[in-house]
Amino acid sequence: WSGSKWIALGAGAKVTVAHPLGRKPTLVLPYLSFVEDDTNQAATRRAFLGVGDVANFYDVSDKYVSVENRTQGEFYLRLVLE
Repeated sequence: WSGSKWIALGAGAKVTVAHPLGRKPTLVLPYLSFVEDDTNQAATRRAFLGVGDVANFYDVSDKYVSVENRTQGEFYLRLVLE
């Protein structure tokens, strides 16, 4: 969906990501990381499931998902849709 595996989700940022499902997703999981490159280094993953104000969904449709970071933290976002 972008040139990177992760989408920058800065403090107070809102992002809208188009998806190819053709229907409204039944499940949307927002994974966050403090670093853009979340490779497996020394068997330690750096990603975590975003909840609450860190990854607030304000619109989910058959064409896109919109996420807002209502905190002052800087994160990278990856969405998993079903």
